[in-house]
Amino acid sequence: MIRNIVTGLLLLVLAALVAGCGPALPEEFSFRADRQRIAGLRLWDDEPRGPRPVAEAADPAIVAFFVRQLGAAKPAAPPDPPPNRHYLSFRVGAGKAAGETRRYPYLCNAWDPEGRGYVELDGRWVEVPPAFNGLLFSLADYPRASGAVDRADAAFLKRYGWTPLFRINSRTVKLPDRFVHRAGEFPVVLYWAYNNELNRDIGLDLAPYLGREVEVTLYKVVEPLPPFMDPRRWTGRAVVVKVEGRIVGAWLDAGRHYGFACLLKGRRLEEITGRTFAQWVAGVIDYDDATECRLAALAPEEVIRAYYAAINRRDYRLAYACETRERLTGYLFMNMDNNWLYNASYESGSLGGIENIRRARVLAVRELKESHEPGAPDTRRYAVEVDQRFRKVITMDGGRHVLFFTLKKETERTGWRIAGIGTGP
Repeated sequence: MIRNIVTGLLLLVLAALVAGCGPALPEEFSFRADRQRIAGLRLWDDEPRGPRPVAEAADPAIVAFFVRQLGAAKPAAPPDPPPNRHYLSFRVGAGKAAGETRRYPYLCNAWDPEGRGYVELDGRWVEVPPAFNGLLFSLADYPRASGAVDRADAAFLKRYGWTPLFRINSRTVKLPDRFVHRAGEFPVVLYWAYNNELNRDIGLDLAPYLGREVEVTLYKVVEPLPPFMDPRRWTGRAVVVKVEGRIVGAWLDAGRHYGFACLLKGRRLEEITGRTFAQWVAGVIDYDDATECRLAALAPEEVIRAYYAAINRRDYRLAYACETRERLTGYLFMNMDNNWLYNASYESGSLGGIENIRRARVLAVRELKESHEPGAPDTRRYAVEVDQRFRKVITMDGGRHVLFFTLKKETERTGWRIAGIGTGP
């Protein structure tokens, strides 16, 4: 009997250590009385098998921010029905005397960053603002978050109303030699050219430093992005570019999925240039490129066939050249590591991309009746029956499929390109 009890206790201790909990603190911990001793906090998901840690903060500056948010929270009962259940726990003290508190119920919907959250502390419910929820859940993406924010950077961003909560990453980067994009190349040039338009609106310019190495620092900001970025307002990051310690570039991005956001004044590319993306990108295309000239002469159906022919030959650059540049920018941010600005290549963010197609045979291409839209004369839609075989089954089984292609005339000089490929009309 005693042996079984001891064994059970050992297993419980081992489970706590594996979960990273450390020794439990006595029940008399009070957030109000002991908040100054909090040295870390942990966010837990409530799952059928028990709570699972998903994010944590240990940096003193970051911890202090969330503790202040909780300290300023006002008493309020959760609504009925309540939001999804999570938990918070705190690490208190330092060294061997440190321990972790019990898990406190935390109610919020992670998918609703504008919603409010509710935490049960010291026997009462308090309501926390959306900033608490959005920034706390963002820590799952930034396990190396550092409170070591450069003072000069913080002061510069504050001039425009932005507060860096933590530093995500710093890295030396070589800027492109020129703001000109050639057909099919990975669109890093478009990233820098696009954001330099935002940059110039605050009086800075990267153009004098093209081809040179610059120091880039990425910060998570406290404030939400402007309303036009909804529902991704809490994804905001500030990018600061320096040469020899002097700021030569700064803008806001939105991280993974699609990183383009706005300038520090909160305005979009369309507002400052008076042009849509398609109109703007016409100014950064290498029209003399041989591939560009070849594709410009093709009809929409021929572009589709050229796309699959290039994939079969593993000429992936030509295949990507068949897509609009606006579509190509999606590859910069698709499934990217949020600890940086963009992916390193087409392959790095791809899940079942064109490199996974072993062979494709176009069986039929049919233009859809609703293709010619009155408000979009330079847009055509096609139903394409294609027999595809994959190296690895990821998102689609091999065999015959009907895919729906949207083609747009990117510019008059570049002609038709693929703007979208979907599985439904």
